[in-house]
Parts: sequence; structure tokens; C-alpha cells
Amino acid sequence: MHSWLYRYTPFLLILVLLSRFQFFFCRLFSQFHLWIALIGLAIPVIGGNGGLFLNSQPPGALIYINRYYQNQVTPARVRTTDLGSDRTIEVSLKLMGYEIKTLKIELENEFDIEDIVLEPIKSQFGDELNLPNQTIAKQQIPDLSESGLEETKKLLLQAVNLIPTADTHYYLGLIFGNQLQWQNAIDHLKKSISLNSSDPKTFSKLGEAYLVGLAQAQTAIPILKKALQISSQHVLANQLLGQAYLRLNQYQLAVEHLTIAVKLDKNNVISNYHLGFSYYQQEKFSVAVPFFNKVIEMDSLHRKAHFSLGNCYFRMGKMKKAKDAFSIFQQLRQEEETIKILDHYLSNESTPRKSEADNLQKWNQLINLLIKHQRWLEAITTLKNVQRITDQTQDAERHNYTEALGSIYIKTRDYFQAIKLYRELVKIKPNYSEYHHILGIAYLATEDYISAIDYFQIAILLKPNQANYYLDLAHAYQKIGNTSKADLANHKYQILINKID
Repeated sequence: MHSWLYRYTPFLLILVLLSRFQFFFCRLFSQFHLWIALIGLAIPVIGGNGGLFLNSQPPGALIYINRYYQNQVTPARVRTTDLGSDRTIEVSLKLMGYEIKTLKIELENEFDIEDIVLEPIKSQFGDELNLPNQTIAKQQIPDLSESGLEETKKLLLQAVNLIPTADTHYYLGLIFGNQLQWQNAIDHLKKSISLNSSDPKTFSKLGEAYLVGLAQAQTAIPILKKALQISSQHVLANQLLGQAYLRLNQYQLAVEHLTIAVKLDKNNVISNYHLGFSYYQQEKFSVAVPFFNKVIEMDSLHRKAHFSLGNCYFRMGKMKKAKDAFSIFQQLRQEEETIKILDHYLSNESTPRKSEADNLQKWNQLINLLIKHQRWLEAITTLKNVQRITDQTQDAERHNYTEALGSIYIKTRDYFQAIKLYRELVKIKPNYSEYHHILGIAYLATEDYISAIDYFQIAILLKPNQANYYLDLAHAYQKIGNTSKADLANHKYQILINKID
């Protein structure tokens, strides 16, 4: 009896979906990115007999769960249906936002609200949702629409009304902040603190809401200090406190905290930029320059860094370097304006159109600029739009757009969408080795090692002297534990690169 209860003990799982948060700074402050966790109410534990407990919900209700597969935690969305004596759920498995697979699990008719144990657990991403730098944020764009975010918020509100927890209020605060509903964000973050006053990240986010959302630096400072009392090495608290002091023109205090933030996370674009700007405001131009250069090294499209670097060189009398920095700044600004103009022109149906070729040229220009500026979501949307409007007879153009879209999916690590597109491309150009190679990379990233090996081998067959194909093949063989074949592939790689040298 006790073993039965132990096996079926239910839990409230905290499902983490990556979502790019954008809080907007006033004037001096560039945007930064925050990855948030979203949770849903579900308690699945599958036992030997296939039984599964979850919170009693009406037919059609959506519940979010985590599913474990090959030591990986994958998000799943559950829809409940009532089929008489049996209950069936359709689990839409959404691997990191990339692919949805549907499977059905037959459930025993055992649903009881009293079975629910609301015990929050930390996600596989750890207790601290660290602020990623802008370079990382641009490399991975999660697929979470506003409607999906709103749906998750409703689930969280249901959960917090049932049993309030610090984590639930915290995540609601993040969602409201992402939706620029700052007062609601502040209310939930305060409630989270009232339930758990020992978590520095909650104080940091509350300070962030006041600083970024309401532009109340004075209010934010004591809150951020509280976070540092709990954890003096908290990166985000030091970063935000430095920015708050910078906004109040207290430059030495800004330097003090931003220096700590940079030491703790040397590749953080935001901390490096604001530390450089703090030195610039103190007219310590030679000290500021390395920080602006560091920002540009990590994010070559950071317009403010180029502009500030140009100002530093100008004030130092280094006119050529100043001119070069200002030139890049001006080019980036002009490209941003061109993106706005082209987007407005192409999306405005009432605008008189010239020839189809001219129109297509504008689409191509917009796509190239969006890709250059790593505005991936907009680029994906634009490519899909131009695919729809391109004349069906323009097969070459449609093929190019498909290839561009596939390359973006690879860059943003949306490997399942990439697989779908490149499988279509290999049908069009079956003898093009790089398509097979890219498919191998995508399958390798999704841990389908056998498929990865198949496509790497096809790529090698089509282009046997391409060294990196063998290196990737060796990696795939290592993943399945076939060391002998991995060694052979790696040996071939070494032979080819030595020939190249």
C-alpha cells in the first residue's frame, strides 16, 4: 500500500520555456534580455501500470508538464478529454519550442483533487535565471507567441489562486513585466517576496521593474541593495544598481557596482557598455575605450557602443579612429531606418507598386538587412511572406528563400524546423552535399545520432575531400559509443587538414 502511494506521489512541475524578455531603458540605457521561466499546473508520474495522476480538469483543459526522455527534460502541453470511462490526454511534445509531436496515453480513471501536492521544484536551468548577454540572446530565439504567453499567464493565475507560492508570483511578475504591465509585475513580485524574502533574484527583478519600467531609480536602489545584502555577488543586482546610480549621475558608485558585475560575468554586453559609459561621463576616455571595444567585439551591431567609442576618440584627439567609429554608427542607423521604410512600404497594400522585379528587389533588400542585424523573428516572418507572394513559376527564387529560411533556423537552433525545410531542399538538389551535411548537424543537435550519421555519410559520398564532414561524423559516432568508427573518421579528418596545410 505504501509503495503504491510512493510510486504515484504527484508533484507540481515548473515548466521552463525560454522566452526573450525585452525591458526598455530610457535614453542612456540599451535594451537587455531576460530569459524567464513559465510554469503550468500538472502532476504526471507514470507508473509501471501506465496510471497517471494529474489535477482534475474539465475536458479540453490545457495543462503543462515536463517529460523525461534520454536524460533530457522536455516541455509538453497536455489537453484532457473525457471519453467515458477512459480518459485520454494528447501530449503535444514541444522540444525547446521547435517541434510538436502528438502521442496518446491511456489513463486510469483516478483523478482526485486531494491527491495534489503543490510542491514547487526548480527547473533544470537552476535556481538563478541569469541574464544572458545580447550575443547569446541573438543566437537562440524561442518560439513563444503573445497568445501563448497569455495562455500560460492564465494557468499561473489559476495556480496562484489555488495555493499561492513565491515561485508562481515570481513568474507572473516576469510575464506582466514582459507585457509592460509594470504595476501588475510589481504587485506579484512583492507578493513573492512576502512568501520568500531570501531570494535575491526576486528583489533584483522588483528593482528592475521600478528602474526600467517606471524610471524610478531612487525607489529601485534600496530594493537592489537588499538583493546584495542577501548575495553580494549577485550579477543582475550589481548591474542594475550600477545603472541606477548612472541614471542619477553618481558615476563613482555606478563604476563600483558595474565593475563587480563585469568581473562576475566578463562577457555581459550590458554591464560592459554601462561601465564604459560611466567612465566616459567622468571624462576618463582612455579607460572607457576598452569597454566599448569589448562590447563591439561581442556585438558588432551595438550602435551606442560605436557612437560612444567615436566620442571617446574625438575627445582624445584621435580623429581618424573617431571618424571610423562614427561612420559605422551612421551606417547602422541608416540601415535601421531603411528596414523601417521597406517594411512600411511592403506591408502597405495601398502603396502603388512598380514592377514585380522591383518589388522583389525590395523584399530581398529587407531580408538581407534583417539577417545582417540578426533580427531573426522578423526575418523569418518576412521570408514566409515573400514565399507566399512569390509567383509559383519563380522556382529559383522560392528555392533561395527556403534555403535562407533554413539557415536562420540553424542559426537560431530551431533544428526541427530546419530539418523539415532541408529535407525538402535535398529533394530539389539531391547531389548538393552541404544540404545533407546541414541535415546531419540538425539531427545531431536533436540527438537523433543514427539519422545524423546517415546524412554525414551521404555528404561524404558526394564530397569525399571535405574535412569537416569527417569531423562531424566522428562526433556522431562518439555519441553512440562506436569509438572504432569515430577514430577512423577522425583519422581521415586529420589526413585532409594536413593536406590543406
